[in-house]
Amino acid sequence: MFKKIKPFHHSIIVRYGEVDQQGVVFNAHYLAYIDDTMDTWVRQFSDLRQRFHWDMMNKKCSIEWLGSVRSGEILDIYVVVTYWGRTSWSLGFIGVCKEKPVFTAEVVYISVRLGGNEKIETPIGIREALGEAIDINDFINNFLKINDSDKL
Repeated sequence: MFKKIKPFHHSIIVRYGEVDQQGVVFNAHYLAYIDDTMDTWVRQFSDLRQRFHWDMMNKKCSIEWLGSVRSGEILDIYVVVTYWGRTSWSLGFIGVCKEKPVFTAEVVYISVRLGGNEKIETPIGIREALGEAIDINDFINNFLKINDSDKL
């Protein structure tokens, strides 16, 4: 069942230096866009990292491209939590440009102690701030279906 969780939204304007010889965003930049979106989301909670002596490290990333973006275009990225484990957790991302899906991604993170790489259990305060996990496939399918009819 798809939970009615509002994804965090972040917009990025593609810069000229981020496109390749085909005139579209070079694939490695999508990882930077994903990281920027996650960082912007977490920073809205002010001192979350310091308060819980918590940080995260990327363990795995999976991206599927559905379209492309060119210099000067706006890429809207939406993100939700898709899994909570004891020390690991995942975020699901959808990138959209001009109402067309560009990519989907899922990133697995490991919670670590702030300032190092010692694995720790994800603090409950982090879970509460970022919200409940929803199934990645439900998120993607329902988001694209809902926003196709709503025309972002």
